[in-house]
Amino acid sequence: MAFVRFPLTAITTLALSAAGIGVDGGMVAPMALADEPLAAPVFSIPDQLPANTLLLLDGSSSLADSNEEFRQRLLARYPDLAVQITASGSDVALEKLRRGEVDVVALGRRLTQAEQDQGLVEVPISREKIALIVGPDNPLGSGITLEQVAQMFYGDLDNWAALGGPDVPLRFVDRPESSDTRQALGGYPPFAERGLTPGPTVVPVGEDSTVAVIAALGRDGLGYAVVSQVQGRDDVRMLTVDEVLPTDPRYPYSQPRVYVYNTHNPSPAALAFLGVVNTPANLVDFPSDDGATSPDLSPLPAGDAVNHDAASPGGDPPSGDAWGRQGQAWGWLLALPLLGGVIWWLLRQQDQRVVLPPSAETPGDTSGRIILTPRHCRRAYAYWEVSDERRAQQRERGGRTLMLRLFDVTDRDGDHQPPARIEAFPVTEDQRDIHLPIPTDDHDYQVELGYVTQEDHWLPLVKSPPVRVPACETAPVEAGPAALAPGAPETA
Repeated sequence: MAFVRFPLTAITTLALSAAGIGVDGGMVAPMALADEPLAAPVFSIPDQLPANTLLLLDGSSSLADSNEEFRQRLLARYPDLAVQITASGSDVALEKLRRGEVDVVALGRRLTQAEQDQGLVEVPISREKIALIVGPDNPLGSGITLEQVAQMFYGDLDNWAALGGPDVPLRFVDRPESSDTRQALGGYPPFAERGLTPGPTVVPVGEDSTVAVIAALGRDGLGYAVVSQVQGRDDVRMLTVDEVLPTDPRYPYSQPRVYVYNTHNPSPAALAFLGVVNTPANLVDFPSDDGATSPDLSPLPAGDAVNHDAASPGGDPPSGDAWGRQGQAWGWLLALPLLGGVIWWLLRQQDQRVVLPPSAETPGDTSGRIILTPRHCRRAYAYWEVSDERRAQQRERGGRTLMLRLFDVTDRDGDHQPPARIEAFPVTEDQRDIHLPIPTDDHDYQVELGYVTQEDHWLPLVKSPPVRVPACETAPVEAGPAALAPGAPETA
């Protein structure tokens, strides 16, 4: 992992700013953190892969463009890597992933809780707009509303004359029921109110393919597709919906895009691919929306760990008046733990010879230690040191995959009550730290590093003491896998 050395003056200034304290001792507005992409695990990008490595990528056809772009980025880094991409559909691909037949699945929806319980983990990228499309010779000259689209789907509106066109019957060109794009569109009202049982105007295509949908449009058909697969084509036309084009950031209809891997048996190729995918430039929290443009896929230097702590600007900071005289006193008190954590972290960047505070290990135990430091109400930083002997001992017992678990232990007796919530993050053997998303603020958390066996048993290495994550000043959108329920639409 590459580290940047800061002069002490810069360390002090950065730490004071992060804590909301000016270098002159006055309070300053906190950094805007609402748009930080904190929803995904962190992966290291290896310098090289084993010889004859093959990456098997399967999933939804709606991510075809993203798959190809990431494939090119991966091959630029690993020229000898072989990449095989197929589009078996989401459900089939996830079953292959569970059986270990593919390395990564491209998914146009969120994982269900049942799928997560099977060891599958999603790496979110962004949302992509869903465009309503017609053929270039379609008589419809103006836009439509989503209510009218639903009327077409259910057969309540079956003639183009009702929309100002000629007296010609219309067809709704639909995708298969397993289509992620179909499920995402069905999450919006008025589809969500009536379900996705089609009416007599619906003509389904045989495969979840935008090419097949476009071929079936003709002059009298209306269909839908993700924007990246229809933008710039001369054989299809995107409609305005509620007077907004799909290329406009205000356009509200979209679907999530994620990559999924299996924590039970992640291959080196899968982790390398996800390391390339999971750069801050490529990630967008699901509640936010960056429009229909493709993500910035510029690669990181080989061997550098992906860091989710790169803040992206967003939102207006609260005014100085919001603190008030009494608020300033509380601000200092709340800032002190954060200030200490930030200064400690930055000093560790400058000099790796750092003395860690006492851990939760038993007295005299020198096998290792781990600490958890809140960095914000929605993020934390974990750092650990574990002896080679301790690692080897647990590997001999069957430890296979090194994982970090984040426990919500609010109002829990750790010796007698299980955590209220557990999040798991894969880490590499040479990794020593990680930036973690915090699902719920104003809760107590602790982390534990350990191995997962092939039988899915947990072999612990080190565990941190519980720490309190402070409450957010305002109620932000829930972070982590539960940020958006599967199939649920984003807000406009």
